[in-house]
Amino acid sequence: MTRAGPPHLLETPRLRLVPLDGSWTSALAALYADPAVARHLGGEPAGADGPARQVEGFAREWEREGWGTSALLDRGTGAFVGRAGLHRWHPGGDVELGYVLARDRWGRGLAREAAQAWLDWADEHLPGADPPVTSVVVEVEPENTASLRLAHRLGFTSERDDVTSRGVPVVVWRRELLPPAP
Repeated sequence: MTRAGPPHLLETPRLRLVPLDGSWTSALAALYADPAVARHLGGEPAGADGPARQVEGFAREWEREGWGTSALLDRGTGAFVGRAGLHRWHPGGDVELGYVLARDRWGRGLAREAAQAWLDWADEHLPGADPPVTSVVVEVEPENTASLRLAHRLGFTSERDDVTSRGVPVVVWRRELLPPAP
């Protein structure tokens, strides 16, 4: 995977990852409107103003942290195909990796590509953050077998069962970040 420019402009062989800001609200709302996609969002905002509120939160994270959630763009067409990125996960102050793809892009390895790009970035930059970040978590609904397999492939290990603030049961997985090179 190569990086093109500052950390918020990540590229993979098939994706360009750019900050998810207000210009992507309609695309995010359309993504969430698909019931097959929405099924595993863990109670994330839907409805008329939910995506706009979520995008505002993503923008605040980019301003506060200098990193956050990216719009996933197909490098060949420029089409919006989902979102992926890191955000502060407030129970315990962990950093969480999250990703959501359009249904017509499932099964192609794009979630892994986007998640790996962010994990590579995290390995390089977050251990030196203030305060240092030593691991990343993902929270996955137990019946979301595709995401459970992906977490395992990305080097995460199951840590505990939990329930989101919206009452959705999840499994929390953790991956230690690689130590900075000497």
